[in-house]
Amino acid sequence: MLTGQVYEPFRFDASFHIREERFAPEKRRIAMAAADLVLEKGL
Repeated sequence: MLTGQVYEPFRFDASFHIREERFAPEKRRIAMAAADLVLEKGL
């Protein structure tokens, strides 16, 4: 997700923030792998 930006309806939903951080390192790893594939394929 974009750091510091929260979809407006979820701004004050504490459980959303908890879910957002769940598995953050794994989500980051997947995003980086996807970015590498895009760069590799020239998409």
